[in-house]
Amino acid sequence: MEMTRCRGALIPREEADYHIRRLLNLNAVRKDLRIEKSGNYVIVPLREGSHAGDYDTVELEFSPRAALRSPSSDVNRELLASGLPADFPSAFVRYGQSLMLKPFAGCEDKRVLKTIATVMGIDRIYLLTGRISGEMRQPAVRLAYGEPGITIHKENGIYYCFDPERVMFSPGNVNERIAAAGLASPGSTIFDMFSGIGYFSLPIAKYSGVAKIYCTDINPDSIKFLEQSARMNGVSHLIHGINADCRDFEPDEKIDLALMGNFRSLEYVEHAFHSLKDGGRIVLHFLLDTSRLRSIDQFLLDNLSFIPASITVDEKRIVKSYAPNQWHVSASIVVKKHVHT
Repeated sequence: MEMTRCRGALIPREEADYHIRRLLNLNAVRKDLRIEKSGNYVIVPLREGSHAGDYDTVELEFSPRAALRSPSSDVNRELLASGLPADFPSAFVRYGQSLMLKPFAGCEDKRVLKTIATVMGIDRIYLLTGRISGEMRQPAVRLAYGEPGITIHKENGIYYCFDPERVMFSPGNVNERIAAAGLASPGSTIFDMFSGIGYFSLPIAKYSGVAKIYCTDINPDSIKFLEQSARMNGVSHLIHGINADCRDFEPDEKIDLALMGNFRSLEYVEHAFHSLKDGGRIVLHFLLDTSRLRSIDQFLLDNLSFIPASITVDEKRIVKSYAPNQWHVSASIVVKKHVHT
């Protein structure tokens, strides 16, 4: 494999998503080369003569980025050969044997949908009709092709069982789900306060050797699919699903780790605190404006000052862009309830 030497921008991993998007918007990134990793940094290959702004730069040998064949080109080729509208979009999400698409020209034509299903080897096609909404986090999707039923999606060795019309599954949080397996210590007790179908609880149960995970969710469908997935993954003895608002549930014992996979986690953190052991950890997810990304620790300390404890920000991660100028952030805090002077 032939390597290419060029200048690269040195970016902390926890801020990589934001800064890579920024460099892409400046048309400064060489897209024919792979982004490299080194310790706690990623190194983004830069175009010759591009302005790197205030980024530190290094000279490095970069690997070429493999040219991947797009499934959409195969679909459009087959549609064109059949005399059908060749407008299949390049952006889509696949869960197991199900395909999620935004509406496109020809999406109501059963012949088009059947061609897509045949070429891509899937059973169902869902059209996205809006955004996830409401306290129940209900997806806005419609089954356009195939028979209604349960989708089984495998990711990182975990089987997730769900109906895309009834519960949400976020494709963009795959790295967070993978990282979840490293959040808990063997023998620990977890409280997943917004469990959904087990995005975080299932990998923790399968890979971390924990003793017990309490999972609450206000959507009964989410708890139903969580329990089905737990059986499928052989961890049903560890998962305790409770259909309830997390604030209305008290674990049987104090917990080692509270998971708060909801952007409103700061509104619920007091209940997590009361359920936590001294020295336990809380993992929060929340939204931040771009202007606050360099002061995440201070943002958390300011917003958690009402908690009667010593709080340390253990780690933090910028997960992804959520909206213009707004970012999905996750952070882990350690809570010492008894402070000795």
